[in-house]
Amino acid sequence: MDKVKQGISTSRLKEGQISPMLRWLTGDLIPFLQNPLAASIAANHWRPVARLRFLHMGVALILDPALTHQVFMDSEDAFNKGKPVKAALDKWIGDGLLVADGEYWKHQRKLIAPLFHHRYMTDYVIVMHRRCLRLVEGWNDGQHFDLKNTLSKLTLGIVCEALFSEYNSDRYADELAEILKVLVRVVGLEASVLVLPDWLPIPYKRAKRQAAARLRDIVEAIIADRRSKQDSQDTRPDLLSLMLAARDEQDQAMSDTVLRNESATLLLAGHETTATTLMWAFVLLAQRPELYAALALEARQVLGDSVTAPTLDQLAQLKLATAVIAETLRLYPAAWLTGREANHRVHLTDDVVIPKGGLVFISAYNNHRNPAYFSDPEAFLPERWLDGSLEKNLPKGVYIPFGEGPVPRLSVHATVQAAQG
Repeated sequence: MDKVKQGISTSRLKEGQISPMLRWLTGDLIPFLQNPLAASIAANHWRPVARLRFLHMGVALILDPALTHQVFMDSEDAFNKGKPVKAALDKWIGDGLLVADGEYWKHQRKLIAPLFHHRYMTDYVIVMHRRCLRLVEGWNDGQHFDLKNTLSKLTLGIVCEALFSEYNSDRYADELAEILKVLVRVVGLEASVLVLPDWLPIPYKRAKRQAAARLRDIVEAIIADRRSKQDSQDTRPDLLSLMLAARDEQDQAMSDTVLRNESATLLLAGHETTATTLMWAFVLLAQRPELYAALALEARQVLGDSVTAPTLDQLAQLKLATAVIAETLRLYPAAWLTGREANHRVHLTDDVVIPKGGLVFISAYNNHRNPAYFSDPEAFLPERWLDGSLEKNLPKGVYIPFGEGPVPRLSVHATVQAAQG
């Protein structure tokens, strides 16, 4: 994978002033490409909709909770997840659940959602607990390490073992780690309004092709190996086994291609977002040592000195830990900017009409800092979540760390479980 790593450049367009003529021609496109977070913040004046222009195309930045909910849920047939995102992820996850739309998305969701049923979460928590113990047992007082890399390695190990069993996760761990580093960096470059063709002979495109092909080879090899052992008693219960056993209403199983796409989707969705959330939680807790001490006390009171994996009932008692993750996701949502593309002309309001093919962006980062719903919105205050009243009273579309809908709710649940475990 060395050549793959060398092919990725993290260079961005240079910051600086844009000439009036270039700004007139391109509108808000260049600032958005340079720094989409800063551009979305600059456009935010707590209006329901901020209007942007990318070249000749009008773009709507949705800042109103009701409109956010409408785009995500009420108008699911009116919008798709957008060509840029699909083009960025196609080589990696095909039409996996993360990018699927319409009837196919509904079909796959019915097959995938049961994998996160309460009865299976105990097995996942055991994996999380064992991996966490293995990590901290190697730590020494005064030791320094890269927090993000350490947490990425931890969450990747957890996701791989939950998906493919411990044998396969350890067998491919190092190679998958390098592949997913390429994936995250390439998707960061490509998930914009301008997606270049994959065949272009430029370094990061070549790196993408090589890494994506190797990811497909690894996952397909694991699936083939598992199919060859389906009738034996030697296989462990994991997500792949559950997907192999899943059947739809017509008693049809998933094909190997679908299994590969959904496995790759779970690898992507379950690894990087959890690692990033945990990293920010540690950074934020470092600024409030009294809260860190309270977390340790809560863990001792609920879990005692036991080294066995916590039960789901015990995890549910970790109220402060859950509040810390909720607040971390508020300040640094995993999906801070989400795009949708209109399937046809959509009237969101009397004044806001999205043409067919028009782009809509929803900024969880902005929504989560709206002072109308969160007092002292820039502050890290997990206490705001403790009594449950905030979550109960928030309008739909305000708190959207993974977007809205059934799949994002699964993501929230899995992230909280991983962080607690």
